[in-house]
Amino acid sequence: MISKSNKKIGASALFASFFTPLLVGCNTTDASHTQSKSAVETDEVVLYDFENGQIPAEVKVNNGRSKLTTNADAISGSHSLRVQLTSAQAGMVIRPTTPFDWSEYRDFNLAFDLTNQGTESVQIDLTISDKDGNAYTRGLVVPVGKTQTHYAKMDGHDQKDPSWATKTEFNFESGFRSNPVTWQSDDKQVYSFWGKKRLNLAGITAISFNSKGLLSNREYTIDNIRLRQNPEMDETFLDGLIDQFGQNAKVDYPGKIHSEEELRQVTAAELSTLKGESMADRSKFHGWKNGPKLEATGFFRTEKVEGKWALVDPEGYLYFSTGIDIMRLSNSSTMTGYGFDKKFIAKRTADMTVAEDDQPLNRVNDEAIPSRHVANETRAKVFDWLPDYNDPLGNHFGYRRETQSGPLKEGETFSFYSANLERRYGETYKESYLDTWRSVNVRRMKDWGFTSLGNWSQEAYYGNNQIPFVAFADIIGEFSTLSSGYDFWHGVPDAFDPRFYQRAVIAAEHVAAQINNTPWCMGVFMDNEQSFGRSTSPETRYGIVINTLGRDAATVLR
Repeated sequence: MISKSNKKIGASALFASFFTPLLVGCNTTDASHTQSKSAVETDEVVLYDFENGQIPAEVKVNNGRSKLTTNADAISGSHSLRVQLTSAQAGMVIRPTTPFDWSEYRDFNLAFDLTNQGTESVQIDLTISDKDGNAYTRGLVVPVGKTQTHYAKMDGHDQKDPSWATKTEFNFESGFRSNPVTWQSDDKQVYSFWGKKRLNLAGITAISFNSKGLLSNREYTIDNIRLRQNPEMDETFLDGLIDQFGQNAKVDYPGKIHSEEELRQVTAAELSTLKGESMADRSKFHGWKNGPKLEATGFFRTEKVEGKWALVDPEGYLYFSTGIDIMRLSNSSTMTGYGFDKKFIAKRTADMTVAEDDQPLNRVNDEAIPSRHVANETRAKVFDWLPDYNDPLGNHFGYRRETQSGPLKEGETFSFYSANLERRYGETYKESYLDTWRSVNVRRMKDWGFTSLGNWSQEAYYGNNQIPFVAFADIIGEFSTLSSGYDFWHGVPDAFDPRFYQRAVIAAEHVAAQINNTPWCMGVFMDNEQSFGRSTSPETRYGIVINTLGRDAATVLR
């Protein structure tokens, strides 16, 4: 049962289409509720079921419209709410006049039923906000033709901020951005994205169902928005979660690999279909061959064409970049929960030009291996299989001296991706599977119609001379930064700090040497996702301005 001050809640006080004073329902003195309260108890607290035939005033749709369904189209009962989205960014929001007070409930989740009678699936960001200005965003997809109960845990189980968490920590204690389910059911847990896991349950100000980047109108039907008691937690929900191929060991699904032989068969089937041919209407550099012909400068550039800025390829054809980024091994590894005696680990220095996040696997030296130990038991127990260091696949271990988030700030890693490449393509000479992988990827990109390799591609791709690429330069080192008050990757570099200028020049020289004046370089990324602020409130939106102007000028360059 959902507990309130360790008491169960009467059912009659709970079921309502419009029930803002949710948590005072138990204490109501309305005579009409007296008999039911004493006779019936429930595991659910219904916020909205739309059965009174009216759309509550606090339920709004932005850039769209809503209507109540009739019996035939209702998920249950006589009415459900159909939401139709008519803009690239649209959604439904519940914003009660008085914030919901769920503070006396414990170990519960917010659940709702969804179906999609449209023609295309809908991705929804579920954001729940509190009176302190905090928000927690999770996500789900509503496929066409399927009715599903989705739920978001509000309290209990793994729903907590780890003791080591910083203000910008998005991961759970496991180190995962979104944990697997903590109980088995036919319902669908929403995926955790970012935000504060422990909201102020005494003041929930909004429940938003937002969709972004829509290229066409979408719709979904929602019903039975309710609070439910969490079932008993499976305390071993993380143990043995990851199998030898890096997959979820606890569930089966189409496309899952069960053996190395099956992986080789899948590989052979794919290779037999790849042609590595560009589309007929593309230029040598994948520009628009049948479009306007501008000046050919031998390099990518920009030009204003018919009043709009456009990319122009080296031959003078208009160019539109589409590509997949992070085609490298640097971000393919995962923390294993093991560490080593730090005396064997080389420290990073301020003059380095490549950030730790952009480093290759960097396996530890053999002399460090005897000192290997469990650094985080929860993380170590996640893996159903890891090789020994002297195993044929032991070369896919690595080490990270810094991490962006999670319980481990440094430690051993393993790349299932890299190991699977060796399994797929074999090894005829040292790391030959990587050469095969790069060749296959270029053929894939051309067959699939992409016009570039996105940012953070492995440097070895820079000389492929078949498809344009984007290079990247890490401006790292010691220089001042400005804070928005909510810095995820790092603070915004202070462009007026002379040390930043020096490090920027070093980064530019480093990447220029990598590019080596090739015409296939479409551009250079110098940074990404700067922490200027967040859109959750006016204070966070202008965070970089407010925090910077509020500083003592005498300390800015210190």
